[in-house]
Amino acid sequence: MTKARDYLTSLVSSEKLSIKPIRFIVNRYKDDGTLTFDTNCLVLIDSISFEDKAGEVGDLNYDMKLIEYKEFGGKKIK
Repeated sequence: MTKARDYLTSLVSSEKLSIKPIRFIVNRYKDDGTLTFDTNCLVLIDSISFEDKAGEVGDLNYDMKLIEYKEFGGKKIK
């Protein structure tokens, strides 16, 4: 688990997460396979923390605070 923790620590400390938006996709399905809802948007990661919990070998638990990113700029008029 040290590799994953080291990677996340370097990513967070480099502040790369807060300047470049990433695509955040979450799909939720019912037991029968039908889509309940889907989320697909650009976000910035404001903060992230993580921990190893006893009894959950190999799992890395994390909390993230996301900020929705809105693209800006002028629209091209024809």
